[in-house]
Amino acid sequence: MNIGSLVGGSFGLVYVLVNAGALGTPAGPVVQVAGVLAFVALLVAVLRRRGTGPSGPPHFSRGYWLVVLAEVVAIVAGAQVLNALGLPPLPWVTIVVGVHFLPLARMWSAPSLARVGVALALCGIAGLVAAVTGASPAVVALLAGVLPGAVLLAGALHGATRPTPVAA
Repeated sequence: MNIGSLVGGSFGLVYVLVNAGALGTPAGPVVQVAGVLAFVALLVAVLRRRGTGPSGPPHFSRGYWLVVLAEVVAIVAGAQVLNALGLPPLPWVTIVVGVHFLPLARMWSAPSLARVGVALALCGIAGLVAAVTGASPAVVALLAGVLPGAVLLAGALHGATRPTPVAA
């Protein structure tokens, strides 16, 4: 089973469900339903490929845990700074989540993770620029929440359907 795709897709779904509400109606609920449908497609793809991916437990090495620790510290510290400045922390979270994929891509020899990471970081940067320049919360949520969620879902679906899945 492709654990990495399920983890990435789960976070993508959360990004979409939590942030699409800022889009209002009818767009928010429509985007949320689309996110759920994308996640269901991911589950189907993973279940169809069950047994064809790498066997054994995911490779959560010491390096992986160091990357996750750095990610958590960076998210908490940056969110505090942005909150103190009266800015939403979501764009920062998205930037850090994107950047955390870069060392993981190298660790796991998975260039597709680097592409997803760069895309997420760029979405976060766009959301941060929007927030700093006074854009509405809906625009910030779209750029730094909904779009990154879609990127994560698409990346997870790609990972679940390609010939050689990456072991997480």
